[in-house]
Amino acid sequence: MTVVYNRNGWKMEMTKKIKKNVRTPVQQRAKSKKNRIVKVAYDFMKESGYEAMNIRLIAQKAGVSIGTIYSYFSDKKAIYYDVLCLYRDESFNYLKDTLDQSLEKEESLEEAIYSFIVGFENVIKRNLKFHKEIIALSLIDEWFSHTENANAFGTRFLEKFKNQITVTDRKITFMLVHKTIEEIVQYLLFYDIKVPHHHIFREIAQMIAGHLTRP
Repeated sequence: MTVVYNRNGWKMEMTKKIKKNVRTPVQQRAKSKKNRIVKVAYDFMKESGYEAMNIRLIAQKAGVSIGTIYSYFSDKKAIYYDVLCLYRDESFNYLKDTLDQSLEKEESLEEAIYSFIVGFENVIKRNLKFHKEIIALSLIDEWFSHTENANAFGTRFLEKFKNQITVTDRKITFMLVHKTIEEIVQYLLFYDIKVPHHHIFREIAQMIAGHLTRP
């Protein structure tokens, strides 16, 4: 899969690694049925995980036949793909709203970065078990791996603090900033580190702000 952000940093497009010999719903009724299947699968995977995902149970809960599911999806991985799209849409929309609100009120680059980190933590905490599942699957099976053009952080902050940010290679810098925040937040949550997270986030925000504005 490939995750690509547009120039505003938020619209996501994903391309599949596999081709599916299935039909694409055109009518609204068919689209609603497929969306219902994905939502049921999403809820099931958040509760029980990918390996436990049962096509028969999903069909029962979605109120469709097994044949209907296979008319839209070639296999479990195809369902997972659409579930992942739904999860990432929900997560990044939440993060976008959080960040936009922060950038509207924060005059300090460091405070805006801190708010972004807190928002990122909240995104993962909302679906911690499922987020762990995504990471685990990407490590054990190449099909589930994906690349990210993690430009969401950079594009939004450039709009607000373009006169303060002094780094020359902004694309690489913002990718590193995004991945630093992601890895630290995941580490704190995945391993349930018993330290005040806000203290760590303050230090990270100060460090990043200092790097972005260095002479």
